[in-house]
Amino acid sequence: MFSRLFLDYINGENGLAPFVGAKPNIEAFRSLIEEKTSKYIHREPLVHALKRQMGGEASLEQKENLDKLALSNCFTITTGHQLNIVTGPLYFIYKIITTIKLAQELARKYPSYTFVPVFWMASEDHDFEEINHFHLFGKQYVWQREARGAVGRLSTSGMGELLNSVPDLPVWIRDAYTESNNLVEATRKIVNQLFASHGLLILDGDDSELKGLIRPLMKADLLESTLAPVVRATSEKLEEEGYKAQAFVRDQNFFYLKDAIRQRIEKRGERFVIVNTDVEFDEAELSNEIEKHPERFSPNVLLRPLYQETILPNLAYVGGPGEIAYWLQLKDLFVSQHELMPILFPRNFVTILSSAVLQRIEEADLHMEDLFMEEVHFQEILLEKLNVEQFDFEGENRLLNDLRASLLDKANKADKTLIQAAEAEMARINKSLSDFHKRLDKALENRHQSDINKFQNIRKRLFPAGELQERHDNFLNFYINHPDMINRLCEELDPFVFAMNCLVLK
Repeated sequence: MFSRLFLDYINGENGLAPFVGAKPNIEAFRSLIEEKTSKYIHREPLVHALKRQMGGEASLEQKENLDKLALSNCFTITTGHQLNIVTGPLYFIYKIITTIKLAQELARKYPSYTFVPVFWMASEDHDFEEINHFHLFGKQYVWQREARGAVGRLSTSGMGELLNSVPDLPVWIRDAYTESNNLVEATRKIVNQLFASHGLLILDGDDSELKGLIRPLMKADLLESTLAPVVRATSEKLEEEGYKAQAFVRDQNFFYLKDAIRQRIEKRGERFVIVNTDVEFDEAELSNEIEKHPERFSPNVLLRPLYQETILPNLAYVGGPGEIAYWLQLKDLFVSQHELMPILFPRNFVTILSSAVLQRIEEADLHMEDLFMEEVHFQEILLEKLNVEQFDFEGENRLLNDLRASLLDKANKADKTLIQAAEAEMARINKSLSDFHKRLDKALENRHQSDINKFQNIRKRLFPAGELQERHDNFLNFYINHPDMINRLCEELDPFVFAMNCLVLK
């Protein structure tokens, strides 16, 4: 269900110590606050960019947090995600809630400072197939269209036809897409609707002013080729510890972003080529392009964290297992660039149940832990709970062992060449009887199949399509009937509990 690397991370295994900054506990923030205070220098352009991006859509709580962010004692807690339509899977929501709750907990622990939650829109990603669908009430809804380049720049025209086919869709979601020019605007409106009252600041990294702050990073990667070797060396060390590196390290780790293209930059000989296009530069031309148009350079998955941490007064990044895995490849990169690596903070994990489903679980005398076991173990528990009789074949097995010994003894006395034939005959008999044992067990199970199916259906609520609920279902599966869902989650989730939370919506 979760990778060994992630489980070792949350359990604090010593083998990961060289790849980790501060550990995800509340006391670890104290020294990070002091270091970030002395090193952070981009507060004014950050606040200016946020105010420009959020414009007149900012709530009172967001405006207050923008004012706080302008002060030197304010720090950010950040999460980020792709611009999935209608937010995609549930964990989109859980990442943001964890970020909000962590900022609140830090404010209580360190009252001399302020902490604001930030959602980083991954608007420059170009993998449209990852964001163009969502699952609601057992059906997949897909935005069918041609798409190239950064998804945040995609026009939302045509989304209305898809949304008209979605039952009980809140009007504000439809309006967010039909009244926006692109996916960035629509996503900001949806996230605002859900979280503006919690003061969440929403940042789009596809911004010329902010990109201008990392020109040295662009040149170090593209012109000087100094970054990739550092990340590659760390990735190799991680693999030497028995873990798999999550992200592939390239020699150049920026894309060229212009109009409807986002393509990798590759150095070929003395030229810098934009893959799958006719565009290329020599070193002087590329340096000039970086100076004049930094917005045309888009960091990949390995350099986006460094971009983020350069422009934010950030203390923690809230992410899931996959994200934490690739961040662990970056510790030495941060050191080489004299940037502080944030605390990598696991997001909350949640499974939502209706009161009716919870009642069925309790009536069956099942524990929540049972439902999260591997299928074969869950099946064993079901059979035990249902008192399904299990035949004991020990007597038959003893008889077969005695028969085998007797046959081998007779073959040995009569003709030693028959020993192999006797062994083969016994193997055939054992196989036939084993198959018959399984048929007997299955016959017993079939007598209880109706009850077994009921329990399996309960489990399917938690694992739709064989996945964790939070990785598959959209939040509207619950929000439509429980519009207080977001507030309930904010009330009940503890960011420092690294375990599966079960929330019952009545």
